[in-house]
Amino acid sequence: MKEDKNIEKTISLYKEDGFTSVFARLRFWDAPFSKLEKVVPKNGRILDLGCGDGIFINYLAMTASERRLTGIELNKSRLKVANKGLENTCFLVGNVLKERLPRTDAVTMIHLLHHLPSRKSQEELIERVSSNLKIGGKLIIAEVSEKPFFKYLLSWVVDMFVVPVLFEGKLFSRKINYRKDMEWRKLLLDYGFKVQFRSLHKGKPFSHSLFIATKI
Repeated sequence: MKEDKNIEKTISLYKEDGFTSVFARLRFWDAPFSKLEKVVPKNGRILDLGCGDGIFINYLAMTASERRLTGIELNKSRLKVANKGLENTCFLVGNVLKERLPRTDAVTMIHLLHHLPSRKSQEELIERVSSNLKIGGKLIIAEVSEKPFFKYLLSWVVDMFVVPVLFEGKLFSRKINYRKDMEWRKLLLDYGFKVQFRSLHKGKPFSHSLFIATKI
């Protein structure tokens, strides 16, 4: 299948990157990237906030060459690994809470919001994204759902103890700012979006939720 070829092509971009080469394959196993890709516009300017190693943004670039993709990431070492020189990608070092956001057709936040320092900062970022999106533009958010509980619990353990060790140089995270699915939906409605919700945990170890928020 074409989709599978794009996954393998994306993973192959990281074959010389040590641990990240393994992590790239793990991400396609534990995250619903192929389903997320289907709801991202096939063309236009797309901004991926907190792009990390660039695995998802490079996959988006591989899948549709008409996408003009920009990734913003605070961790400089991860961003260096992310940039694979694809013509339709651009990577910028920056704090998503402080950087001036460009006007775009779509914005993606893949497991970003719960890592922000507070609920207030989540709200501020969503408000800023809303003000910079065009009418009809999409904000695509993947977050941790409270259901099913055992997958939620596994997500919590990974976010509290595994992610800090691998990417932050810490033994554990002091706080993860999860919200319930209905809270995310209400927040997006409050900031002027029409919201579609999908549960994407089936076949995955973690409790993924997808919010497709269209600016109205």
